[in-house]
Amino acid sequence: MQHPVCRFPRNARRRKVVPRFAKCHYSGIMRFKWVVVAVIAVALIMAFLWLVPELQVRSFPEYDDLEAKDVLAQTNEYRRTWAQIIAGFVVLLGLYFT
Repeated sequence: MQHPVCRFPRNARRRKVVPRFAKCHYSGIMRFKWVVVAVIAVALIMAFLWLVPELQVRSFPEYDDLEAKDVLAQTNEYRRTWAQIIAGFVVLLGLYFT
């Protein structure tokens, strides 16, 4: 983790303390840490919603006998279910932190 770059008043340098009114900012990637985390989380959720329902439908014993429209309908139902589970978790997480 990078340390913040602070601009201190002259007397604070002698006392080696960070006063409350010092202007500090983070440099580099630390400034955008939460943006990077959010983008990665959204990408992982999208990949999950794309791949897992297809794997679930392919695991049916009668997968080879199903028509294409039935496979697509079942995949869509699985995606809808997983999206509702993830959205419910996000809502609960948001309620916890507010």
